[in-house]
Amino acid sequence: MMDKLFLAPHFAEFADANLAYLLALRADSKGNLYAAGGSNAKVLRLDASGKATTVFESSELAAQALAVDAAGNLFVARLLTGKFTRSRRRDNPPFSSNPKRNTFGI
Repeated sequence: MMDKLFLAPHFAEFADANLAYLLALRADSKGNLYAAGGSNAKVLRLDASGKATTVFESSELAAQALAVDAAGNLFVARLLTGKFTRSRRRDNPPFSSNPKRNTFGI
């Protein structure tokens, strides 16, 4: 049983992902935070200042899960389709909406 009550820490808004809902968050080794959600599927990269950059967008329902490997590649699993997308090297251009491509640059 607890004898004491403690106040929760103060939380301040860091960024607004402007998504209907968030399903996953993942940090990379460079201090960026990736936020995945929908509706439509979208992944945002949030830098240390909270600036958001869209790195993946699709007409599918949602981006459901994220993973970052040791090389810094970002993997995005999409809701209901069973498909996932792997990023290319960070110095490549942003994601192309061409459905035949399976990679995007972050």
